[in-house]
Amino acid sequence: MKKNTSYKSPALPLIAIAALGVGSFFIQILFNKDKKDPLEGCEFDKKIFPAEVIAVKSVGNKNSDVFFLVETDQGMDTLVYSKEFGSYASDDQLQRKGITLGERFQYHVQDLIKGDCNKRVTVLALEKY
Repeated sequence: MKKNTSYKSPALPLIAIAALGVGSFFIQILFNKDKKDPLEGCEFDKKIFPAEVIAVKSVGNKNSDVFFLVETDQGMDTLVYSKEFGSYASDDQLQRKGITLGERFQYHVQDLIKGDCNKRVTVLALEKY
C-alpha cells in the first residue's frame, strides 16, 4: 500500500479568499475615487412637516411596524416604517427614539430648484418635530 505523502494546508484557501477581498477593496477605491455626491450641484427647497404616529403594531420577536400620518403641501399620506427603512423597528429602537402613539417626528420634503437631481426627495427623520 502506497502512503499518501501529499499535504494540503487548510489555510491556503483562506489566504486566497483574503487576498481576493483585499484586491477587490483596492479596485473599488480606484474606480470610485472620482464619484461625487449625487446631490452635489443641486439646490432644493426644504420643508419639514409633522409625521404623527397613528399605530404601532407588533410583528413578533421584539419588532414592530409603525404607521405615521403626514400632511404635506400635496395632501395627507400614510407612511409605514418598514417601507421607509426596509426593516421593522426593534422594541429597543422604539424606546430609544421615543416612538409612541401620538408622538410627532420630522418628515423632510425637498423639492428641486436647480440642477440635475431627483425632482423630490423625502425623508422620514426620526427626530422630534
